[in-house]
Amino acid sequence: MLNMNKSPLNPDSILVFYSCKNKKNKHDASGAFIPEAMEFQKVHSVPDNNMFAIDCINAKANKRKDQVLQLIHSTVIRKPISAIAFFGHGWSSGIQFGFYKTNIIELVDVLRSENASQYIKIILYSCLTAENDKVDNEIKKIGPATDGGFADCLRDELEVNNFKGWIDAHKTSGHTVYNPYVVRFYANENINDNYGGSWLVEPGSLYWIDWKNKLKTSDLRFLFPFETELNIKKYLDTF
Repeated sequence: MLNMNKSPLNPDSILVFYSCKNKKNKHDASGAFIPEAMEFQKVHSVPDNNMFAIDCINAKANKRKDQVLQLIHSTVIRKPISAIAFFGHGWSSGIQFGFYKTNIIELVDVLRSENASQYIKIILYSCLTAENDKVDNEIKKIGPATDGGFADCLRDELEVNNFKGWIDAHKTSGHTVYNPYVVRFYANENINDNYGGSWLVEPGSLYWIDWKNKLKTSDLRFLFPFETELNIKKYLDTF
């Protein structure tokens, strides 16, 4: 069962990237991405040297991408990485850190080294990254509605490179960590036949109300990416 008092991972194996500059007249970074990344760090005891603030406003996309790639590379050549969390804006085609479906192979390539873990979890605390390019506005559609989007393409690239694990991403727009519309994409796990993703907690299900509530009121929002669907539902069954 989900242990709400302990992170399941070695803290030194987790990397966190977060957008650190607000959009003009907005508080997206200071009001969400930065504080939530800091809370994630606290829950998982991520060391400071694994926390990376990225200027996603003033730096061009290629510069952001190259900065993230270099930081991952300099880490993975020294130690295995088992999880990466991104806190920033997202779209069906990419994330604010300069990664898009067109260059997604670069993100997967940099994870490969003799020290790299072949089992990895990637958490996209970003809007719409589970959606595909043709937003259908029907939240309950899954599979075809997520096939071909950024998270789906990232999972496909992980599989081609023999990684195992999963990617968690948001299908809709919403708060960076409170958004309950989470889709999980499994890599080489023989689940869903690699066609799109599946709801972590299905909207309207018996678990839905407690799921939404606990994302807002507990550390579940930072722990669920490292737990199986079964364990999450066992935890929600206690309420």
